[in-house]
Amino acid sequence: MSSNTEILKQAALNDELRNSHSLIERGFGELQEMGFGDEFYHLPHQLLASGFERIMKCFLCAYNFETQGEYPDEKSMPKYGHDLIKLKDRIVDIYIG
Repeated sequence: MSSNTEILKQAALNDELRNSHSLIERGFGELQEMGFGDEFYHLPHQLLASGFERIMKCFLCAYNFETQGEYPDEKSMPKYGHDLIKLKDRIVDIYIG
């Protein structure tokens, strides 16, 4: 694989990490701004779920790069969908075995 492709993938991963951080930060910020009578938790939960999903997928991409020497393509990346539990379990498996 060309070094230009790897550079572009690294840049995309960096952008995705920034987006993940922003979503998580905004999700917690929305929760802090909620009043006692406010029952609309959907938006903060959506922001947090999206941020955590993205950051876990970034971790798996970085792990693949460290262990395989390349970033995964669409065919080699396992399909986790939006399942945060499966993503978390995979990360725990990597660290704990």
